Amino acid sequence: MSPVQYAATLPDKWGEHVSKLPRNKLYLSGKCILYVWNEPSGSMQGTRNKMDILYKAGARLMTEYDPERVTHIVASLDTQKNVLQMCGIRKVTELPVHIKTVTWEWIVHQIQGINHTEIYYEPFISRMKQVSQAAKGEAAKDDASSSAKPSYLETSARKREETDDEGSPKKKAKHGPGFQPLQPPSLDASSSSNFDPLAEFYEQAKLMDEFEVEEDEEKPQAVTPSEASEGSKTRWQCDGAPVNSGACPNQDIVDKLLELREIHSARQGSDDMWRTFSYRKSIANIKAFPKRIESYSDARSIKGVGDKTALKIMEIVQTGELERLKHARTDDIVVAQLFQGIYGVGPATAFSWYSQGLRTLEDVKNGKNGVSLSLVQEIGLKFYDDINDRMPRSEAAEIFCKIRQIALTIDAKLYMEIMGSFRRGKATCGDIDILLTRPTDDGKTHHDVMRVLLRRLHEEEILTYDLATPDDLDDLEATYRGLCQVDTAPGRRQRRIDILSVPYGSLGGALLYYTFNRSMRLKASHMGYSLNQRGLYKGVVRDPRDRNKKLSPGTLMDGLSEKEIFDILGVPWQEPHQRVRS
Repeated sequence: MSPVQYAATLPDKWGEHVSKLPRNKLYLSGKCILYVWNEPSGSMQGTRNKMDILYKAGARLMTEYDPERVTHIVASLDTQKNVLQMCGIRKVTELPVHIKTVTWEWIVHQIQGINHTEIYYEPFISRMKQVSQAAKGEAAKDDASSSAKPSYLETSARKREETDDEGSPKKKAKHGPGFQPLQPPSLDASSSSNFDPLAEFYEQAKLMDEFEVEEDEEKPQAVTPSEASEGSKTRWQCDGAPVNSGACPNQDIVDKLLELREIHSARQGSDDMWRTFSYRKSIANIKAFPKRIESYSDARSIKGVGDKTALKIMEIVQTGELERLKHARTDDIVVAQLFQGIYGVGPATAFSWYSQGLRTLEDVKNGKNGVSLSLVQEIGLKFYDDINDRMPRSEAAEIFCKIRQIALTIDAKLYMEIMGSFRRGKATCGDIDILLTRPTDDGKTHHDVMRVLLRRLHEEEILTYDLATPDDLDDLEATYRGLCQVDTAPGRRQRRIDILSVPYGSLGGALLYYTFNRSMRLKASHMGYSLNQRGLYKGVVRDPRDRNKKLSPGTLMDGLSEKEIFDILGVPWQEPHQRVRS
């Protein structure tokens, strides 16, 4: 089925679903979008998924080019020829300026509520200049002030690669009869739904943490060459004690690859996301490799290390350097990484600020070129060093003890646990994660505790700034994020804190989720279960073509302890400090 044929099925597939959505969930309402795909004809699943997202977000999905109706063309630099062919033009500058050409990231940000002007997402340099000049011309007609002119555009344009195709397409697109724009049905303003248009993006974002399936589906996490040569049975990292707990013999290699991973992490493209994922897996296995890597064959024997990564490893082994780092660590990457250290600033915002000419934290603080911050970002900037520096374990413990003492005066039966790196015995902590719940054997719950606890902690000046508060403070499952301090002495540093409230029946799953998560969840998946922060689900049915997709979510095995989950999954019990993995 071609994309055009698939688009024609969307009203039947999603029409009833979309008709039940409230208007504020139709993030692309009023947009007539021509989506330009670039997939081989035999593998169009990605295109179909994106068409689903566009339609469910309220867009009118155009199946052919009509310059009087199309408002946006979603494309990328490598789909330029497709754009020319679909629109029947020779150059992208022939597109009317009222039609916006944007990357898929614009769709993501519209759904997320990030409202940058479309030109931030312009994939074609020549159009960027054209639209910019048109905007300046309109501004001159309207006697607009010169400050409205986006001077950063030329800087951004120079960073892009000019690849305009001057060749003529074989066939000019027709504007006559054909498929009509696919518009979601009319809505009742009172309708509601739990549909989350970001679901697909959540799956991508969580891929590293949720299911490391691609390479791991049929093979275990390799730990030593001898195990591999002996043909040992499949085993999971969680099944045994951690290996290589001493000094890593390949730390110099790990450090260089970590630098490269962080560069890809700072970028915005989907390719960089997958490279980040790939490096994460290979670095973990390199850290676990028990001897010094001395040859290409050594490197290739490590699970997750392909040819290109092996060549990089050998360059580090032989020269102590990695030339790729010198070329990859460009000025925009360095500055974007600096900006992303501000709490609440992601890659899109960081690169946007760079495009507008900002280079330092002082530029951000001064609002250079009209940049404005949200309240959370202002807090993140004010306490930049405090938030990014790790705290001693003793400081985290002291803060937790004070919070626990106050909580127990509210309800003496509360259960509280400090999680994350602290529970695993680390010497330093990036933040403080506190789990809050309550036994229900007396028929009571902790439904009203979070509201009272937060007020008391503010009164005692332990909590100082709120970064994110739950929509419903009385919900049994709620998350608070903020800043805290050990006391009010001058010079005390502000520390990141999360307080997570869960139903008592989810205690075991929540403790695992925040202490020993990835490998356990992977093993659970392969055994027909699903493990998340709410607990262990049985009877899960997964799509055999894509194990990340659940055909049936299964049934929650309520009330399991950590130990019981270990037993069900056949994993030997390990104390939290024994769960550290490379």
